[in-house]
Amino acid sequence: HNYSDFAIGTIDSFVHRVVRTFAFDLKIPMSFEIEMDDERLLSSAIDLLIAQIGNDERLTKALIEFTENKTDNEKNWHIEYDLKIFAKQLLNEEGDLYVDKLRHLKVEDFFRIKDTLFSELKKFESSVKSIAENALQLIRKQGLIAKDFYYGDKGIVSYFEKLAHGRMETITPNSYVQATVGEDKWYGGKATPDEKQAIDAIKSELLDYFNKIQTIKDADYSEYIVFKLINRNIYSLAVLNEIEKLLNEYKAQNNVIHISEFNKMIAKIVLNEPIPFIYERLGERYSNYLIDEFQDTSVLQFQNLLPLIDNSLAGGHFTMLVGEQAIYRWRGGEVEQFAMLPNVFAHNDNPLVLERESALIRNYDPKILDQNYRSKREVIEFNNAVFKLLSGSLNEKYRRIYDKQEQGFNALNTGGFVQVEFISEEKELSREQHMNRTYETILQLQGNNYKLKDIVILLHKPTDGSEMANYLTEKKIPVISSDSLLLSNSQQINFIHSLLKYLANDSDTITHAEIIEYLVVMNYIDQATLDGTLLLKNKVGLVAVFELAQVHFNQQYLSKLALYELCEELIRIFKLNKQPNAYLQFFLDEVLNFTTKKNNNLNDFIEYWEDKRANASLIVPQGMNAVSIMTIHRSKGLEFPAVILPFMDSRVDTGKKNLWIDLENDKVPELVSAIVPTNKELLETPYAHLYEEEKNKSLLDNLNVLYVALT
Repeated sequence: HNYSDFAIGTIDSFVHRVVRTFAFDLKIPMSFEIEMDDERLLSSAIDLLIAQIGNDERLTKALIEFTENKTDNEKNWHIEYDLKIFAKQLLNEEGDLYVDKLRHLKVEDFFRIKDTLFSELKKFESSVKSIAENALQLIRKQGLIAKDFYYGDKGIVSYFEKLAHGRMETITPNSYVQATVGEDKWYGGKATPDEKQAIDAIKSELLDYFNKIQTIKDADYSEYIVFKLINRNIYSLAVLNEIEKLLNEYKAQNNVIHISEFNKMIAKIVLNEPIPFIYERLGERYSNYLIDEFQDTSVLQFQNLLPLIDNSLAGGHFTMLVGEQAIYRWRGGEVEQFAMLPNVFAHNDNPLVLERESALIRNYDPKILDQNYRSKREVIEFNNAVFKLLSGSLNEKYRRIYDKQEQGFNALNTGGFVQVEFISEEKELSREQHMNRTYETILQLQGNNYKLKDIVILLHKPTDGSEMANYLTEKKIPVISSDSLLLSNSQQINFIHSLLKYLANDSDTITHAEIIEYLVVMNYIDQATLDGTLLLKNKVGLVAVFELAQVHFNQQYLSKLALYELCEELIRIFKLNKQPNAYLQFFLDEVLNFTTKKNNNLNDFIEYWEDKRANASLIVPQGMNAVSIMTIHRSKGLEFPAVILPFMDSRVDTGKKNLWIDLENDKVPELVSAIVPTNKELLETPYAHLYEEEKNKSLLDNLNVLYVALT
């Protein structure tokens, strides 16, 4: 039956097979292991970076200044989290393109950039503050205060005060200040004739000060904002190359390759050879290709597969791309890639990619699957109306995504229902009303014979899910959510974890406190008979607590047990399983899994569980009668008879919190020249030495791809 002519697999597995086959050509170890855990890799590299403090003077200075900067801005002084978030750019496709342009820059180069940024920021702030202070002095000389002016504390006096204190984010005047200067509304409601006369005497000068600030704002505020955003991340950017070196060192020592690297390895060959040898030598030939879920195919993955598609089309064979509009952007997926077909998105004028693109154009035959067989008529009609309305507000590039996207339906498949309600615009009140209306809707659905398991609440953010779950639980509505199923939310699991930490290190007073708190909360001991302060000071005190709780806790005996038996014994000693407890069973499964695959070492398991517990959760049996709470992403592919979407007025998280900004295409005027002097001025500046060698000449060019975190 020629079964070998047919194969099904993921793109990742296909690429992995290619890399395995050509490990020697790609100069990687034949026995490498695949690493898919970003957190583990980046944490290891950053730990190595922190360990270098004191040994590398440049690096030490950068990390110390980074810590001081966070402290000065009243933020957590721990820098590991910021570095980890930033370093993720090393593992994704989009970031790698820009990181590559910055690799030649050294830590000291970024110190010079930082000094220039700081100078530009201070120049802008000093100009604005000086004008605002002059305005305030003028007001005080007249013996006037904020309440004498239009709208008091919200008016023009407050505007100058905020700017004089350096709050540049308030430089755009509010409606009350605009009314003062634009509509000549200067007097407060209770201003006396003398106060009005005093205001009249200075209002022309105040207007001059206001206009001067607006002139500076119009000329330089956009640059100021970008400088500030770049400055916020300058330290992370400065050590990015160092993190990459340590990351590569860690991967080499542990013989691992991150899954994101496979596509980059192949791309270096595919994008530079007309007929890539890695495909020629595979020894397998397929005539037709079907790429399913195309919307989740990354830009690099698609370009790596283009030679195969091109070869198939050249032989007159049929190849098909199937998918829907990209809404998740998993690992580099781009909505533009689908919307631009048959053109290739982000081809960067590569002649080989353009040649393969021409094959797509010649053979392009789009088929839109516009019939919805699943949903009710009323739901489809609502969706069609909404997307038709929304598409009108999109620019032409994105409007084509929704062109001819109306879904057809079976007119007899009726019985659906969509209801939209508009809630209060006041943010505090709005959230409470959203939760209250959700609760009322659940009761209403129950009254219409819906079971709780028929109902799902979909949300944008997991944090909203926690809030909603707590609210409904207080209202005695059983819920299932990703948070409620986490093992780390179980008091018993956390107690066992504390006991294990105590057995590993019995001098840790924080662990003592955790154990005592649990015993008090669970009524093993009475708080009135317990002097916690004395107990935390010595180990004997905790032993006394166990005796007080009438628990036989033999530390010497427990320390000799194997890890799984130890956890079972702790459950038995403290009678944690008096009631059936699914959390305990799943925790024991995790312990067994660890001892089977790794080892029996207590300290290793404690470290493993610290990383694992944030994601370890129960698997809920089907049929449990409870309202499901989940994010819209997690709900993909599921079907519920009743769907409630609260908090839909909140901002949608696009998944791209950190962006690379190409400033040469941005409207910020002359940003690069504002950071680094032009060539004409170079010989008279501290930057001159950077241009002594040809290899350093690209510093100017690469400042246009500095990383900016936009929130």
